[in-house]
Amino acid sequence: MTIKSSFIGGIISLLLAFIAQIPILPQNNLYLYFEIFTLNDVRFYYWGYLTEAGGFTPILAPFPENIMGFFIWMGILYIGISSIMASTSKANIYNSLILFKINLILLTGITSILSLILILVLFQNILLIFTTAGLGYWLLWIILISNVLGYRTTKKKEQ
Repeated sequence: MTIKSSFIGGIISLLLAFIAQIPILPQNNLYLYFEIFTLNDVRFYYWGYLTEAGGFTPILAPFPENIMGFFIWMGILYIGISSIMASTSKANIYNSLILFKINLILLTGITSILSLILILVLFQNILLIFTTAGLGYWLLWIILISNVLGYRTTKKKEQ
């Protein structure tokens, strides 16, 4: 049986890694944005940011600046692929547990980094986190919870 929670978490993680927005009703300007947070009309994603004037990806930046953005993006991509691989019915339980442990370590690190950035940016008024943090940030927490549930389900299967 497929572990549905971590499979859905993997699909969401792949969406976060590659897609900026999904048009729901374009004629009414209704879009579903997957940004981490929005600040001064700049939308920050896992792969870069977009403004009205254009976009920028830290992957194309010079050497010191591109490391953090590249590793966060690759981490999100890896989490998506390995969550799907670990949650299939034909996966080896031992290998699935290892993949879930790696996913949980990566997710905890990425979530901690992004939470620290948000707290430092919004240090004066921490309640603004609910309006500044975007859907991509909250979906990362859902992916973390789904991987914890997948790990617990796989651990129960092992015993």
